[in-house]
Amino acid sequence: MNNTVATTLETAGAVTRQAALHPLRAMEPWYRRIAVELGIVYVGLGVTALAVPETAGAVWIGTGATGRDKAVLLRALGGRDIALGAGVLLSAEHAGLLRRWVLLGAFSDFVDILATAAGFTELPKWRRWLVVLASGGAVATAVVVAPNLTQSWN
Repeated sequence: MNNTVATTLETAGAVTRQAALHPLRAMEPWYRRIAVELGIVYVGLGVTALAVPETAGAVWIGTGATGRDKAVLLRALGGRDIALGAGVLLSAEHAGLLRRWVLLGAFSDFVDILATAAGFTELPKWRRWLVVLASGGAVATAVVVAPNLTQSWN
């Protein structure tokens, strides 16, 4: 057997044995990828809120999101999301830091759910549910992903 093929088979066997012994450890790169995708979503939402605050606000708040005063708050929230996303993306190679940034994002999303719940009856019906489901999904994703970010990838 060719030396390259033998090495490849040996490596595949070692990876398979490792996955059998530690199934979550074998999934770590997958969890990292999900965390990075969460970071990209945060940056995208933040840039949208900065660039077109009325549109971003209309998705959450409805027609009450228009006006310069509300644009200030929406842009501030956009800055928050960009910072959270940048933290995730910049720490992607360091599991401990990445885990912290993912959990900070989850906390932020949880506060978004609480804020939506506080004004639930005042918000347009489908929009309030959209925010609760999207933020809840992000929190649930972070709760599953964060504990499984246990090693750094270099």
